[in-house]
Amino acid sequence: MIRALVLALALGGCLRAPSFRCDEDRQCVSGTMNGFCEANRVCSFSDPACPLQRRYARISDDSVAGQCVAPVCARDPVEEIAGGDAHACLRRHSGSVWCWGRNDAAQLGAGPGPARATPVAVSEVAGAITIAAGVAHTCAVDGAGVVRCWGENAAGQLGDGSLVRRSLPVAVALPLPAVEVAAGAVSTCARTRDGAVWCWGGNGEGQLGGPAASPAPVVVAGLTGVVQLALRARHACARLATGAVWCWGAGGAGQLGDGSLANRAAPAAVAEVVDATDITAGALHSCARRADGTVWCWGWNNAGELGDGAMVTRALPRPVKILFDAVAVRAGDHHTCARRADESVWCWGSNGGGQLGDGTTLSFNVPVEVASFSGAVGVTGGGAFSCGLKRDGSVWCWGDDHFGQLGSGASLVRLVPTPVPTLAGMASVAAGAAHTCARRLTGQTLCWGAGQGGRLGDGSGVDRPSPVEVRLTPATDQLAAGGEHSCARSLDRRVWCWGRGGSGQIGDGSQQDYLVPVPAADLQAVDQIAAGLAHGCARTRGQAWCWGANGAGQLGDGSHANRGTPAAVAGVDGVQGVATGAAHSCALVRDGKVLCWGEGSAGQLGDGGALSHDRPIPAAIDGIVEIAAGTAHTCARDGAGRVWCWGRWGETTTDRPLPISGLAGTLALTAGGGHACALRGEGGIMCWGANERLRCSSRSSQHS
Repeated sequence: MIRALVLALALGGCLRAPSFRCDEDRQCVSGTMNGFCEANRVCSFSDPACPLQRRYARISDDSVAGQCVAPVCARDPVEEIAGGDAHACLRRHSGSVWCWGRNDAAQLGAGPGPARATPVAVSEVAGAITIAAGVAHTCAVDGAGVVRCWGENAAGQLGDGSLVRRSLPVAVALPLPAVEVAAGAVSTCARTRDGAVWCWGGNGEGQLGGPAASPAPVVVAGLTGVVQLALRARHACARLATGAVWCWGAGGAGQLGDGSLANRAAPAAVAEVVDATDITAGALHSCARRADGTVWCWGWNNAGELGDGAMVTRALPRPVKILFDAVAVRAGDHHTCARRADESVWCWGSNGGGQLGDGTTLSFNVPVEVASFSGAVGVTGGGAFSCGLKRDGSVWCWGDDHFGQLGSGASLVRLVPTPVPTLAGMASVAAGAAHTCARRLTGQTLCWGAGQGGRLGDGSGVDRPSPVEVRLTPATDQLAAGGEHSCARSLDRRVWCWGRGGSGQIGDGSQQDYLVPVPAADLQAVDQIAAGLAHGCARTRGQAWCWGANGAGQLGDGSHANRGTPAAVAGVDGVQGVATGAAHSCALVRDGKVLCWGEGSAGQLGDGGALSHDRPIPAAIDGIVEIAAGTAHTCARDGAGRVWCWGRWGETTTDRPLPISGLAGTLALTAGGGHACALRGEGGIMCWGANERLRCSSRSSQHS
């Protein structure tokens, strides 16, 4: 996913061929040491003396043997990065394309297979000049102007004339060579060298610029001389060489800038903007930087995302206050940021939790200078706090810190993001009820916060306000934090757990606490792990396996007896994801449906009732690509990036999936005790639900 961005930037790709080239981490083993398969397919191993804490194997006869893995490759640098729904890609100067993250729709372009935590080269793409990542599909344009796409194709977004998912790139038949490509949720557009725009895929709001959906390219009529595209969830804009801007698609919030609130199946000229030099599209608004350095915005403005000093939706462009020397502008879903000539960054719009970076929780309808947190690529929610992962690999946390779970070294409530000391170079973070764990790029695991029962895994059982190393020898690539226990997946795809074990949640067959990690029994080839209050679940070979507390039937085995070892959940096949709440569990299956079981008194099973079930039942929703569970609620993200929740969070209780407003184009999802957070398309974080301890990072409370 996007949080693998830091890892990708750190990998070298300019080195000559070694004697042995690896394809995956498990091939890099030296004695008892587990290594890493770098992007140049050379094995490396942990070494704290190196800047990235990784050193190339000394036994290789390659020119890099024994050297530290370099943070940048000067001869073949990364020139472009594109983030999709749960995957990301980079393009190097040489034109090679590498992707990593989720691969359930084959969006990595390297053939079918599991998700990848390290970049893999995209097959059959060479000499790329630009790339784009959609929700579950990816596209690239090569030096000859050929557009190739791969991944999900249910709406025809790959442009090959079919609705068949493609695990390897397929060429799009365009009449002329392309020079730019842009990918939305279920549609794609390309700009050809003659300045025309061709689009394909879904067309629910007219985003193809024509009357009907199409699995093959159709020209957007009336557009010539286009030099830039901006494609978002449901609308698109084009900048012409003349400086004029035309938009089409969803227009209900005025985001097309033509003075109306109507959808447009054909481009309409944006009023007043005749000299644009840069354009961007948010969820429900659009902006343009003009030749004089001013920025003009239009569309939804309830949080001040237009920066015009008001909070009134505008169907016509308005100038952003204060900014007179902008050089570039980029929009999140409900906030906007601009880079100024002095290289400072100023932002405006929604700021319920500080996403404008100014140290307050007030939304601003005029620009304010960013002072701290920016560039989020990952988020996690705990019992009463949240943590975010930045592009530089550092971890920042905010909310309740009474047990030290923010890792700041002080027991305080933090209203703004606070950096966790010594946690640079992190790859992922997981939050429990009152403790947090993080995983370095090297696979080392660190935990901090409440330590009772051994949940920090350092052998002490005492609270730690700052991170301590978990005594786990194998390197890890996944973490899950439960109520008072933690689990990790090692690189050999086994599961290790530690902490409280009285309900069998350690999974080794006992009911005892462990101060250090021990392997769970009978689990191999594990793809994903999840930890509930006192139970755990794992996804392996398309099945869900659960263990631990079972008083509400959360193990899905038809009983209410605790189980000390993992057992397969009967009747659930084709599992794509698992999620665990306090006493319920859910599985995302291959057809986009969600099955849940366990405690149901708050409606968290999503079946329209409030009964508990000890066997899986379907939630009233489909078309889902990701799920997350909190204490007594469940949330799901669909293929269009919309978020749905059910159960009890904050002041809201519902027994059927309820859409969360303002969350189109969401990239990733997580849920905490009584709240949830989503990663937005431009890197911002939005949270909703219970906020009595200031855990949310965007809107302080959103009850839908």
